[in-house]
Amino acid sequence: LGGEMKDRESILEQQYQEILDQTKRKLLTHEVTIERLTTMLADKEQQLQEYINMIKELEQSKSPGSNDNMLSKL
Repeated sequence: LGGEMKDRESILEQQYQEILDQTKRKLLTHEVTIERLTTMLADKEQQLQEYINMIKELEQSKSPGSNDNMLSKL
C-alpha cells in the first residue's frame, strides 16, 4: 500500500511538473507576442505623428514647391 501511494505521488508530481512547464512556455510565448505588438504599435504611432506633421506643414505652406517636397517625403 505504501509503495502504491509513492507511485501515485510520483505520477502526480510528474503531471504537475509537465503542466507547469507547458504553462511557462505559453507565458513566454505571450510575453514575446506582447513585446512584438508593443513595438509595432510604437512604430505605427510614430508614423502617424509624422503624417500629422506633414499635413500641418502642407496646410501652413500652400506654395507649389512645397507639394513636391511633401511628395518626396511620402
